[in-house]
Amino acid sequence: MADSAAYLSMAEQGVWAGGASPHRYRILVPLLARLMPFELETNFLLLSAFAVGCSSVLLFIYLRRLGCSKIAAAVGVLFFLQLRSVVACFTHPIETDSWGWLATIAALVLLQRGKVFSFIWTVTVGVLARESVLFVLGVFCLQEWRNPVRCLAVTVLPLVVFLGIRAVIPGPEFWQYYLAEIPRLWQRRVSPEWWHVMPFNIYNAFGPLWILACMRLRAQREFLKKHSLFIALVMAQLVVASDEMRLLTLLFPVVLPLCVMAIDEARGLTNTAKQPLFFAEKKP
Repeated sequence: MADSAAYLSMAEQGVWAGGASPHRYRILVPLLARLMPFELETNFLLLSAFAVGCSSVLLFIYLRRLGCSKIAAAVGVLFFLQLRSVVACFTHPIETDSWGWLATIAALVLLQRGKVFSFIWTVTVGVLARESVLFVLGVFCLQEWRNPVRCLAVTVLPLVVFLGIRAVIPGPEFWQYYLAEIPRLWQRRVSPEWWHVMPFNIYNAFGPLWILACMRLRAQREFLKKHSLFIALVMAQLVVASDEMRLLTLLFPVVLPLCVMAIDEARGLTNTAKQPLFFAEKKP
């Protein structure tokens, strides 16, 4: 895989050695792998295991705060661990996706708790692992859309880091890369072969969990509304995606809660539609 080769090269020669854009800007995981005392492949595997483990714990907390029962939240974690992209972190551990998931779910848990300052720093650090962590800012902005000054204040630092790292690291300019890449990917999109493969890749992101999640769409309109910008940004990646399954896995904080809410509803344990979602809905 081209991205794995880039991350391994960055860990071996230093993060400034660079790789293909946009991989060269995802410096966090290669840097940590370089600093750890074991073989590089082992370091990457340990980092992937740590990120997946922490993401699982935070996902359980996130689901519980959404009002899901302990059993349903535990099932949600099992759903997460069996996703093909998550399993791939252990079979192909030279990756940065797991740290993007960790930063995303950590930011959402902090947002639930009203820890805005910690939320900002989590997104800022997460951007150094995967630029897609920025999408979680959409949840905050929809939550605080009546206060544009606060939205701007929260987004400034992550965006400064996102743009700053692209100005500091030498190599092909980030936007030039995508200006050249989009036409190439568009050529792929209009080919008949891609239309045969694309639905399979999208389905593979969550498999039958897509169907289970759809069972809660009508009942969870408010939940979906609060995540609508996040969903739209993740889906927009499909325009430049070379691996639809991996990109769509970032929707796990939306798809998996819908699944476990359906489980709880079937068991008759809770009405999660009325549970508080984020800090703006604190109980008096």
